[in-house]
Amino acid sequence: MTALAQRIEDEMRDQKTYNGYIDKLQYLISNREDSDLKGLREKLDAVDRADEWTSAERDLLAFEQMIEKYTHYQSAQMLFVRLLMRIMTVFETKIMPPAFMLSRQK
Repeated sequence: MTALAQRIEDEMRDQKTYNGYIDKLQYLISNREDSDLKGLREKLDAVDRADEWTSAERDLLAFEQMIEKYTHYQSAQMLFVRLLMRIMTVFETKIMPPAFMLSRQK
């Protein structure tokens, strides 16, 4: 990750841009057809966390803006892929189990 962060800085300094999305990032940011739940609100409702929708929507918007800002740097896209893959893995295994059953503990 540190090496990718350095490459991002180098690409920005050298104005080395990349047009389009790398395939893995495109897959991760697009709506996945194989998901039973569509959209953030529906996913939060499924785990009885609808009350967190406003802050989750704000965080999602901030992340989308960050992706847009760095989208022209291939190293940034590679870093986003790594982070999003980790987030997706944690979400699917810890937050949204297959049965959509979750006890809310703080």
